[in-house]
Amino acid sequence: MSSTSTTFDRCGCLDVPWFDEHLAGDFLNSGADGSLVDRAGFLAQMARPCPVANLAVEDVRIRPLGEHAIIHGRTTYLKGGRPARARGATPTFWSRRRGRWLCVSAHVTRG
Repeated sequence: MSSTSTTFDRCGCLDVPWFDEHLAGDFLNSGADGSLVDRAGFLAQMARPCPVANLAVEDVRIRPLGEHAIIHGRTTYLKGGRPARARGATPTFWSRRRGRWLCVSAHVTRG
């Protein structure tokens, strides 16, 4: 599970090939705007320029639950070019399938 902690780091650098390799075929993401997108839609979003700047991750906690795991973490970033830092949270849900850890779900919040 330690390699999956990089999920948060990948959002900052828009590493689409990494997501393509680590997202389950039935992956779903609940976006900060209330949207629900599938794997293809999420990969398309990751390919676009990031709407926030200076994305950083704090307080990452990995909770293994047998063949499943939840990764919690907080993000900080600059929004709209303002100097004030904003916060968000992004829990991701992982499942071990055929010996590989794959992300099956994520939920993004932004303040």
